[in-house]
Amino acid sequence: MEKEIVDNIMYEVNELARSKDFTNAKIEYVLVNKQNTKHSIAVINDQNNELYEVTLKDNEINPALDWAYNIDDDVFAHLENEYEIGFMSLEFHSGIWYQVEDIGIEEFTHKLGLQKYLKYCKDNGIDKKTICEKLNTDLADIMQYYNEKTDYIKIENGQVQLPQEKYQKESEISYIAFCLGYDLLNDKLSESEKNECDNVYDFCNYLANKFIETDYYKNAWRSTYDSLSEWLEDNREIIQSEYLCYLGKDNKCILETGKRNNDKVALVEHQFKDGTKEYIVAFHYEVDDKKVNWGYGYYYGDDLKKAKEDFEKVKAGGNLADTFKLQTSENDEVRETVENKKEFIEQVMKKQKKSKEKER
Repeated sequence: MEKEIVDNIMYEVNELARSKDFTNAKIEYVLVNKQNTKHSIAVINDQNNELYEVTLKDNEINPALDWAYNIDDDVFAHLENEYEIGFMSLEFHSGIWYQVEDIGIEEFTHKLGLQKYLKYCKDNGIDKKTICEKLNTDLADIMQYYNEKTDYIKIENGQVQLPQEKYQKESEISYIAFCLGYDLLNDKLSESEKNECDNVYDFCNYLANKFIETDYYKNAWRSTYDSLSEWLEDNREIIQSEYLCYLGKDNKCILETGKRNNDKVALVEHQFKDGTKEYIVAFHYEVDDKKVNWGYGYYYGDDLKKAKEDFEKVKAGGNLADTFKLQTSENDEVRETVENKKEFIEQVMKKQKKSKEKER
């Protein structure tokens, strides 16, 4: 926003305030209408600490009544509709920060306007440290709610505008999601108990975003549709496990697949109800219509880095049994860490025998 434009608006606001006997009034903020500066809005604070809204196009100053005025409708809503912040006092910033944290970000209707406000703060050095030090106060840091994905959003003539690169990407994602939902995965999605439009769209949109980050998508010699079909086929078991988790049928999701010699092996993420995760290098795995199964595996708790290192070692033909100690869970149930089912069963039987001897 050009400083000259803001200065002119502030001058007009001050002149109008003086003409209506608002002595010593202080401008709290100016919202500049980008289409017509005469439609800009300001709020002033009089000597009694009462707020008044100034509308230049009508040459009016009206009370901003406590019961009617709120930052969602009177600030964030305007930021969604052709207005930008030209000026705002640090005291008013402090008030907004307090209200956002006090009310809760999910309670605001005009979330894009809120994000545009947070972007203004980011671009203009309005942060917790500045507010707290200059006003000698303490506030929660609402910049934690800032989503940088809204940086590219512009609003012109009341409509959201995207730069060409962003528009092309969003269009491509929409096309891929359409191909998945109405063609390539249609049969599977139509069988889902969660086949409502919103749920199907969410899953297809997730896969579309995942696909465009792959080398399949970046292959300029093939069409997007053909590359997508190949990616689905090559990652069929991974996508099937993700789909089972999406449906809530299973809580085990395959992250990567591979082979050690002729043995199928997968890196699996096991998600528990309390939000914790466990990673497994699983041998002889299978994915059916209900869940992911495997013959035996090596368990790593929440150590994904170590699990990935050992998974790569396995794909290169390595043997983990020599370096992996037999683990037990808290209830002494033996975890599968040996190289074949027979040995595993023998370990379980030995453990059960020891437990019975202890009971005697």
